[in-house]
Amino acid sequence: MLHVNCDFQVQNIGVAKQLDRIDLRVLDSKGALVQKKYVDRGGTAPGVNTIRWRSIAADSTCHVFNPFHTFDTEVELHTLKFLFRFRYGNRAQTQTITVTPDLTEPKTRHRLPIEGRLLVTDGHDFLSHHRRLGMDHPIIVAIGATKNGSRYALDLAIVDKQGQEFANSGSKHEDWYGWNAPVFATADGVVVAMETNYPDNTLTARGGVVYSSRITPKNPASLLGNYMIIDHQNGEFSALGHLKMGSVKVEKGQRVKAGEHIANVGLSGATTHMHLHFQVQDGADPWHSEGIPTYFDGYRRHLGSRSVVVTRGSIDSGDIAEHITGDKRGSRR
Repeated sequence: MLHVNCDFQVQNIGVAKQLDRIDLRVLDSKGALVQKKYVDRGGTAPGVNTIRWRSIAADSTCHVFNPFHTFDTEVELHTLKFLFRFRYGNRAQTQTITVTPDLTEPKTRHRLPIEGRLLVTDGHDFLSHHRRLGMDHPIIVAIGATKNGSRYALDLAIVDKQGQEFANSGSKHEDWYGWNAPVFATADGVVVAMETNYPDNTLTARGGVVYSSRITPKNPASLLGNYMIIDHQNGEFSALGHLKMGSVKVEKGQRVKAGEHIANVGLSGATTHMHLHFQVQDGADPWHSEGIPTYFDGYRRHLGSRSVVVTRGSIDSGDIAEHITGDKRGSRR
């Protein structure tokens, strides 16, 4: 599949308006029509309702997530022409935007950062909170973010064969399968930024998370908790967040190798459950860098009662994957 990741910033000049419809025309390199799609207010559950900010106040700005995000690989995505239609009273206004997609080819070869059976509890699909980072949201404005470094981020939780993240009640850190699990560098690089002193959050009787008082949008780094940024020295940087306090085993400026034990999974930062947050971006600052898609080498994808070995591939929300160690074999793709 081909995934188109672009969003729109809509600036409304004048009276309040309602976003009524979005049309898309896909053109090939010769300008011929390949596909034509739309979302509008038709039907009992209108497709345009998937867009949260449709009522746009006078002289205001809102963020619209592209509803046409996934295409078959046979579709040539040379030019995308979007037509937005707005209504106010009995009048309508349209605006056309042309997008020319670039095919992103990541430069870095990554391995999964944790051993064991990993559930992607939140990935980068259209419904993911990583993907749906509204730049006009009050928290994002307070942070001062200018780009979405987490666009292709993954939340990786260690689970058992039933997909459970913890045993017993989950009220203790030790109940969680991911607690204190070793975190490995996904690729060679140099550590360029880190935080190591945020306390791990506490847990309630039913596995809920009580945040540390130090987590606040006024301190953007606190949202990742203890974290590490690795420069892969090719324009790509990996960020690993929610690390256990005191578990970081490397120093800023240190060179690391793929597979090197660099920290342990914790419960620091703004997180609702025990997991490792992992993302790749085009700069060192997560709030001022754009996300980059990630492909992993050598992992087993679990598919119920069977599994396949993936030489190189991507994972997303709901997938269960496991890094292959030693000489484990299986069907390949």
